[in-house]
Amino acid sequence: MTRRELIAALDRAHGRALWLRERGRCFVCGLPGGDAAHLIGRRHLATRWDLHEAGNVHFLCRSCHAADHHGRLLPSYRESFIERNNQEAYNHLMQRASAVDPLPDCVLEEKLEAMRGDRDQ
Repeated sequence: MTRRELIAALDRAHGRALWLRERGRCFVCGLPGGDAAHLIGRRHLATRWDLHEAGNVHFLCRSCHAADHHGRLLPSYRESFIERNNQEAYNHLMQRASAVDPLPDCVLEEKLEAMRGDRDQ
């Protein structure tokens, strides 16, 4: 599997796992429906596939996700994250996202296998 295919497979597996974790409810407003959203952009591979509550990725309804992409939601999204977790968790997330080291393919493969294993349980 090429690196590009591996990243695409991780995105698909992660999207399914995230929907199950959040039960299809928006992280900010609680409404149903929507997509995976990243508090810190997807280009940061160190945090792109976080599946824990204090991670970088959450489910947002289409309205909140659209507002996020137009720069109107970020304060609410960030505040919701800090309220549910804490400022220290947000700072830690920012620090992990700024990690310079690219993730090697073997780490991406481990993440994919872990997500697929969690889905099968």
